[in-house]
Amino acid sequence: MSFPDRLKEARTEKKISQKALAEQIGISPSTYNGYERGYTEPSVDYLRSLAQALSVSVDYLLEIENDNKIAVTDDERQLIEEYRLLDDDGKSMVKEVFVFQKNWTNYRIGAINKWMALISQQHEDERKREREKLIKKSMEELEKPEEAVKEKGRKEV
Repeated sequence: MSFPDRLKEARTEKKISQKALAEQIGISPSTYNGYERGYTEPSVDYLRSLAQALSVSVDYLLEIENDNKIAVTDDERQLIEEYRLLDDDGKSMVKEVFVFQKNWTNYRIGAINKWMALISQQHEDERKREREKLIKKSMEELEKPEEAVKEKGRKEV
């Protein structure tokens, strides 16, 4: 896939118009259109701005890599560099922290879901008890006139 094709694909995946992207990086819409049509190529500075705005790497746009559309921030790049300086034990510890964090997040989500289900069940039980009370009260109200008629009939006899 060529640079113009990759540029257009990344822009459409991001759901941004040519005009909006051009304004975001500080060029005219016609200049940007020329990039997508292959009439002209951006300078290195605009290429970096495009990659950043589209959340892809410059290498991806330039066809240097095929699959890596992930743009790496300066903080992430620093973490990667520091990770590479660690010995095997240090790298293992970092991996364990990631696994722990992932499991902890999944645990919290599971606990929240269980809690929500419990609350929902308690509300449903409470609504059921209220319905039963209303039905019982209604039945009692319906029985009262019958008892009153029976009482009246007894007094007349």
